[in-house]
Amino acid sequence: MGLASPNQKTSKREARVLSLEILSCTEFNEYFDKVMNEYLDHLDPKPAHTTWEFASGLVTYIWHNKEELDKRIQSSLKNWDIGRIAKLDLLLIRMALSEVALDWTPPKVAINEAIELAKIYSTTESAHFINGVLDPLLSDELSVKK
Repeated sequence: MGLASPNQKTSKREARVLSLEILSCTEFNEYFDKVMNEYLDHLDPKPAHTTWEFASGLVTYIWHNKEELDKRIQSSLKNWDIGRIAKLDLLLIRMALSEVALDWTPPKVAINEAIELAKIYSTTESAHFINGVLDPLLSDELSVKK
């Protein structure tokens, strides 16, 4: 999927895909700032400013709050260890939780986006699994924002 040029209007979906790509790189690398800068340097065409702002803000939030996010995820898993979750699925769950925590995206939209991205980049089973994890985690926010 190509990213929009800086003078094109972009969607949050593009920013989410960019976030997922960056998070995939940072998940296995301890040099967060270097990964972020090098990733942007190698993108051609460059993403629109709003796309990059959304993606880098989301990735930065996740990077700095990974432990807290993972504790929250682990607390919702029944008879399952977070270490057994496919990395891509875990990244999508973290992204959805973070978008809601930042108050950037309504809970239902965050869940739906995570599911749709899982269908594209992971598996149908992953989409069901992600929904099963996110729904109870975001149920409080869902009831408050109805």
